Amino acid sequence: MKYSDTGNFTANQEKLAKEIADRISKLRRSGCIILAKSDMLQVYKSEDMKHAQPLHLTTGSDYDHRIKYIEAGKINDSGADDEEHFKRGYITKE
Repeated sequence: MKYSDTGNFTANQEKLAKEIADRISKLRRSGCIILAKSDMLQVYKSEDMKHAQPLHLTTGSDYDHRIKYIEAGKINDSGADDEEHFKRGYITKE
């Protein structure tokens, strides 16, 4: 196959991709963020993620309190890490 024959999307595929982009934009404006995790899109509350522990600082992670998320569909691959946790001490009671 010639390179010029690849990447030709149908009008419906372009319309569907735009609809996804529009919905992601609305979700972000509602106070959420969307992360790609392995093979899944996950939606987190923006406020919760302000208190997330960066993965490279795992020694301070609160592994008893995983940040809640909503699954928002399967993807092929993200190359990202799969879990988010709060900083130790942010959750002080159940």
